[in-house]
Amino acid sequence: MQNGILEKLTIIKRKTTFSESGNSAFVRFLRLGSLATDLTVNYSLSGTATSGTDYEAMSGSIVISKGDNDVDLSFKGAIDDNLVEGEETVILSVTPDANYKINDGSRSITTTIWDNDDKPTVSIVATDNTASEYGDPGQFTITRTGSTANPLTVDYWVEPVWEPRAKNGIDYQFLADKIVIPAGASSVTINVVPIDDSESESQELVRLLFKQSSQYAIAKDEGAEVTIIDNDNPTVEWKRQSEISSAGYDSSSGIAVDRTNNIYAVGRTSGNIAGSNQGLYDAWISKYDSTGKQIWKRQLGTTGYDAASGVAVDKDSNVYAIGWTDGESGNTSDRIGWVTKYDGNGNQIWKRQLPNSNYDISNGAISLSSDGSIYIVGRTTVTAPGTNQINTDALVAKYDSNGNPLWVKQIGTAAWDEAKSVAVDSDGSIYIAGQTKGNFQGTNAGDADAWLAKYDSSGNQIWKQQIGTTAEDKAFGVAVSNNGHVYLSGHTQNKLGESFVGNVNEWIGDFEAMRNAFYQNDNSQLGGIYYGGTDAWVAQFKAADGALNWKRQLGTSAYDAATGVTTDINGNAYITGRTRGKLGEIYAGGDDAWVAKYNVNGALQWKQQLGTVGDDVSNGIAVSGAGVYIGGVTSGNVDGNNLGGDDAWIAKLS
Repeated sequence: MQNGILEKLTIIKRKTTFSESGNSAFVRFLRLGSLATDLTVNYSLSGTATSGTDYEAMSGSIVISKGDNDVDLSFKGAIDDNLVEGEETVILSVTPDANYKINDGSRSITTTIWDNDDKPTVSIVATDNTASEYGDPGQFTITRTGSTANPLTVDYWVEPVWEPRAKNGIDYQFLADKIVIPAGASSVTINVVPIDDSESESQELVRLLFKQSSQYAIAKDEGAEVTIIDNDNPTVEWKRQSEISSAGYDSSSGIAVDRTNNIYAVGRTSGNIAGSNQGLYDAWISKYDSTGKQIWKRQLGTTGYDAASGVAVDKDSNVYAIGWTDGESGNTSDRIGWVTKYDGNGNQIWKRQLPNSNYDISNGAISLSSDGSIYIVGRTTVTAPGTNQINTDALVAKYDSNGNPLWVKQIGTAAWDEAKSVAVDSDGSIYIAGQTKGNFQGTNAGDADAWLAKYDSSGNQIWKQQIGTTAEDKAFGVAVSNNGHVYLSGHTQNKLGESFVGNVNEWIGDFEAMRNAFYQNDNSQLGGIYYGGTDAWVAQFKAADGALNWKRQLGTSAYDAATGVTTDINGNAYITGRTRGKLGEIYAGGDDAWVAKYNVNGALQWKQQLGTVGDDVSNGIAVSGAGVYIGGVTSGNVDGNNLGGDDAWIAKLS
């Protein structure tokens, strides 16, 4: 009783039969009213069955704990006495109490004990508990004890006990709700044959649960389940390594895809990928078609150190790359940035150096607008138009399609700031992402924080945002969707993510996390926990005003980071990166590459991990209607043929 108001008490029927073969029954007590304290419910037992003789003795009371609406009371341990005595009853009656009012019709409930001495006992097991849309069926086996002289009809529910349930006749070939064990047989099998659809789904359950019958008793294990594995989550269609690698050091730093699903990758090499190396390292560019056939590759450099750091492609399949060189000497600390344009056939149209050697785009990025404008980001240690810097500041520059510089803007704080990624939306707005150790927008949370800023096509800042924890938080990728959202990705060394609060059935990319959320009402594993070490993260913002919609964390107890993000035409986000743990199904060793997909609401859809026993890192991601494309660096044999040292690689998932 709370404040003089009696709590209402109801008994709910859940399962009101059990048997001498070992299965159990239970009822649920439900209270309506305050949950502020424990509520003790007292009951008495009567009926034709005797407590302690025909079933395990019960205490006569049960507690609904503080904060809980209900509690289940089990009837179990029906005693197998080898006496033919027919069915017996147990009547539970709630004892009136000053602390609760019993609802009419809920004062008592009857359960039945089924005798097993005059009938067979049936049991069920999943003899093959995994099926898949690849064509692999699952199987249940139902077994009976006793005489096999006559056939026995066994009834069961094809029970969807919780979401995501497999739908009978839709996700697998239709199963009737009964089966006959033939005369002369002690068992029968039921095959679960999945139906191959084109829908991306989580693992789904098919559960069979016996119905009670006067013709048989039910064993303790009265149900079993088969898991159906989906085949619509992407798998690796092809991988390429040797064509963009050499006996030296090679890596891929960026990847892009055009309207006809051709793929463009860039990187650096100390060897001979496409002709003779000009110096210490050269930059390279390569084009592949959608089947993984290399169309062309180009190598460019000086006698010093040269590398390509980003790539973009326009509507006419012209490809643009950015990179840097330390010049002919190879000894200067200057990293002179450059941007170059090639046509779709691999012919260089032009190449331009950035006007200042202190405009560092060695870790920068490039993006294009629909009018052909080129946007480049990085960092600077000299004053450019914009915020007056004291330390290293972020940099954004605009060029026209002919390589002519239009403007340069600087953004930063009195501390260290850098831009790592850039994206352009359909109206020409520019979104820049990076990291700061200062008060970029508000107060720095601690160490490095991630940041996001929006500019118009004239270089005017529209808004900026900063997110972080007391530890290190960095942004390495930004992407914009066609439905008004901006995505940011990176790594964190603390709890940056927030739990998904929508329908848990949307979280189909992690079956166990979704199942725990459903059963335990705990959504923390849905993107809202810190796994340890360094974790990957992705966040969604409103493009209009920069308001944060959601942020999710993904990781293991080892090192995990997201190095890039992109979107598809439906506004889903795809992130890629590296992990030293088991982020997907299999951890191969060292660093592994991975890809994950989130829907617009921030629910994980799938995650894939790929790697070798060596180190495998994904540095970039692109997506088209034909698949997902990633690329990076490996010390192993991604496609079976390492040419020496670290190699570049690209892969397509579809």
